[in-house]
Amino acid sequence: MDGCRLRMVEERGASKASAPSASQCERVDRRVLRSRAAMVAAFEDLLAEKAYEDITVTDIARKADVDRKTFYKHFGSIDGLLAYVLDSHIDDIVENTHGLLACTGESEQGGFAVRIQVFFEMVNRAIMENISLKRRVFECVPFDLMFTCIKQSMYEELERYCMIPASVRSDQLDYYLSFVFGGILSAYRQWIMMGGDTPIENVSSAASALVARGLSSLEGFEPAESGLAPGAPRAVDELGA
Repeated sequence: MDGCRLRMVEERGASKASAPSASQCERVDRRVLRSRAAMVAAFEDLLAEKAYEDITVTDIARKADVDRKTFYKHFGSIDGLLAYVLDSHIDDIVENTHGLLACTGESEQGGFAVRIQVFFEMVNRAIMENISLKRRVFECVPFDLMFTCIKQSMYEELERYCMIPASVRSDQLDYYLSFVFGGILSAYRQWIMMGGDTPIENVSSAASALVARGLSSLEGFEPAESGLAPGAPRAVDELGA
């Protein structure tokens, strides 16, 4: 997910002449991971107590029992921490999608239309499960950031499962993915904004149905050479010709 996901770069404090042993590196790595996990947990706990805008670095550092310098070394800012948390949740969505596809076994059966529909149903279910568990986190993530990251990650998964529609030209693929993932995420964003009063399973079912109907139109799709969408009206002055 290059370009949209935050990748942490560990600092190498020792010179080549005094390189630490493998056991020392392991102890340092474990300490780094523990500190990072503590700060993430503190951040998510604080989200349950106050608005994202009201959370400070001092709040997180105090709750995680680390100093502010440690926080800045790992994340740089609270927005950086949020990007890191989003990154990990998207990893979870990808892994959940793999697991669901493996359970159904349908992603490798049937024609393209069946396989692509099953794929997006599993993606939708994985997103639903993750958002329902970490709703407060997703409330804080800017829609554009979440959309860009999920679209890029799932594009890689479509390639992995050989599910890029052959009938969609490369210059139109981005619009295709934007329509599908934008629709799914917009449905869940609306659910979050409305306070989550509707059962999230209902939102998931509606999103699956809408995506399936949109995807069905891709089978045998041939873009018009004129640039007009299939069935689009011609200019008024051409109608009388």
